[in-house]
Amino acid sequence: MRLFKRSLVWFSLSAPAWGAATNPTAPTTFTVSRPAVTGATVTVASGDNLQTKYNSASCGDVLVVEAEATFTGNFIFTKQCTDGNWLQIVSSSLAGIPVPVHGSAAEANSNAPATAPNTALYPLIRSTNGAPPIVLTDSGVPAKYHYFAGLEVSSTVSQTYLIGVSDLAETTASQLADRIYFDRVYAHGVAASGSVQMVRAFLLGGSYVAVVNSYVSDIYSNSD
Repeated sequence: MRLFKRSLVWFSLSAPAWGAATNPTAPTTFTVSRPAVTGATVTVASGDNLQTKYNSASCGDVLVVEAEATFTGNFIFTKQCTDGNWLQIVSSSLAGIPVPVHGSAAEANSNAPATAPNTALYPLIRSTNGAPPIVLTDSGVPAKYHYFAGLEVSSTVSQTYLIGVSDLAETTASQLADRIYFDRVYAHGVAASGSVQMVRAFLLGGSYVAVVNSYVSDIYSNSD
């Protein structure tokens, strides 16, 4: 298990004309912070339909999801928002989830395991059917300008990945998810299981995609 302490800068792609020879775009450094809420605050309580709440939300809104509640399904988050009007999905106890503080650069870059999250502060989003709990690209439609914070994501059955930012079918830059931030997310599988295994926590692909201050554990597979 390892705590992610740095932004993960993923793909920033262009779509050249066929036959043109261009070098890949160099990685870009950017700062991750929580966007401002410019719309409504929408409460998602235990027993609510998270997908319905998301579908009804507008860009700029924040969905505040009840901590310790469990939401089971395969949630598709593909709204295309804009800078200044992010859509946010966060824990109702986000203020109580600490951001890791490191005393030195050596400590920050170490592989020492961090303290496991207090799940009482996190809502659980899980799958029980083998499809990912969260996807952000569906049928060629990618999410744009989304912020996720204080979520626990897992599955009761084996998964190729838990959170899919990409569907690996993109052929043009316009099909890539853009500005997707995961902050203080707890993504995990099942400890020491021979039958329930997760190959990946995140399937990342897009532009300006970051995983920060997050905890990933029990991601493994016996298959090739």
